[in-house]
Amino acid sequence: MPNLKYETKMDTYSKLPGNPIAYWIGLDLIKCFEEGKRFDSFGEPKSGVMTGDDNKFIRLWFEPISKKIGFGLKNAIEMKESMKKWFPVTRGGSYRKWFGNLEEIVNLENGGYAIKNNGKNYRLRDEKYYMQEGLTWTMITTTNLSVRIAEAGVLFGNGGPTTFVKEKEYYLLGLLNSKVVNAIVSVLNPTMNIVISDICSIPVIFNRVEPVETIVANNLVISKYDWNAFETSWDFKRHPLI
Repeated sequence: MPNLKYETKMDTYSKLPGNPIAYWIGLDLIKCFEEGKRFDSFGEPKSGVMTGDDNKFIRLWFEPISKKIGFGLKNAIEMKESMKKWFPVTRGGSYRKWFGNLEEIVNLENGGYAIKNNGKNYRLRDEKYYMQEGLTWTMITTTNLSVRIAEAGVLFGNGGPTTFVKEKEYYLLGLLNSKVVNAIVSVLNPTMNIVISDICSIPVIFNRVEPVETIVANNLVISKYDWNAFETSWDFKRHPLI
């Protein structure tokens, strides 16, 4: 058998965030890091509401009385003025792209009074992003990265971190759900946890923006229709077979 040997220069890895010894990646992928801008140049990935005791403060949306749930609110001020107890929140969930995995609500009555007086590890901050539209992903996964739109009116939770982008939201959503980004994430962090710093370090290169955004918009329509076709969605109207 031939004696196969692969050689590479160590300074190649200095171009990658964290200097991982990713000897298997090609020059095209390295070029992405050289020419692209970091993802956090276009948005702010945030780890959201952490209750300190999810069993106590998190429920499925259909468990409490519906009139106590604050659907369709726009910001933290409206949350407080609504006098509601429960509010929709992202929680990660199973592998799903584009839209969905919106089933849980969190108790933030009176600005999270009960959570703040629970005496455990909690995090309630970045109120300026409360109820704002963003891109959320499942942090703990055994599969690839899956990113979804979290529409306005949904809080960002700890298990479903969210990035609030400033421009070209659909293009960036398409990028995060691409095979290229899966390859990049496997280099940046080859574990089951896809954390904030991984998303921040993804290189972004804008190319053929309009066709990509058109495809993403179509995917969103299909995924949203699919999600709302079942009673686990709070926007369910009737089963599509009826």
